Amino acid sequence: NKNYWVKISWLRSKPSQELFDKCVQLIASSNAKSRMIGIDILAQLGLSPRPFFKETRKILFQTLEDEKDTKVISSLLFAIGHNNHKMSQKQIKTLCSFSDKPHQDIREALTFALLGLEDSQAIQTLIKLSEDKLSRIRNWATFGLGESTDLDNEDIQNALQKRLKDRHMETRYEAILGLAKRKYHDISEIIESELLKNNYSTLLYEAVMVTQNRYFLPLLEKQLHDVQEDNDIPSECIEKLKECINFLYY
Repeated sequence: NKNYWVKISWLRSKPSQELFDKCVQLIASSNAKSRMIGIDILAQLGLSPRPFFKETRKILFQTLEDEKDTKVISSLLFAIGHNNHKMSQKQIKTLCSFSDKPHQDIREALTFALLGLEDSQAIQTLIKLSEDKLSRIRNWATFGLGESTDLDNEDIQNALQKRLKDRHMETRYEAILGLAKRKYHDISEIIESELLKNNYSTLLYEAVMVTQNRYFLPLLEKQLHDVQEDNDIPSECIEKLKECINFLYY
């Protein structure tokens, strides 16, 4: 799998009319693996602004209409997610229609495809996906509601609040960060509760910085002291903790 993506990435860096035409040919193949190769290359062919952007998205949606293979549908949705700016209402509606699919790979790819879309259909679908049984789907959907959009309304806040008790820690912290950005009234008490559990998370420290509340400094400094004796804490968490402390001081 790693070798596959190394080759796909190399091809993506060599955009040309010849390669684009070959990808279109592959996508028209009766072989599912061939279709996926063509889709995966076109997903990020060339640097932004991509030279075949309009043609690529048109082909992706046309293929999506009749595709039956679960893995190919997932590839299509991920590819659309890499090319999802300035989409029409019809295109967004088409994407949202996949939210009820029983295959978790499709729902996961759909979540990615909807990230960053400030559209009511997309937001409502992300709210639905934020309650998915699969933690990585809930996590991405919660990120989509909390961080990848600046929209703020009662539906979004209610969806984020529901994830405050999520058993998956990263999803819970995505919700906390999203609510901090929206100045949720109980956010300081929620953050304090998590810090007292001595959990380390870059997302939690980002939420603290959003609040700009110096009240958290003693708890953060205690964590920094305690971390010296714990080799299991990821280095990026420690660096984010230090950054958070310095931010609140200065």
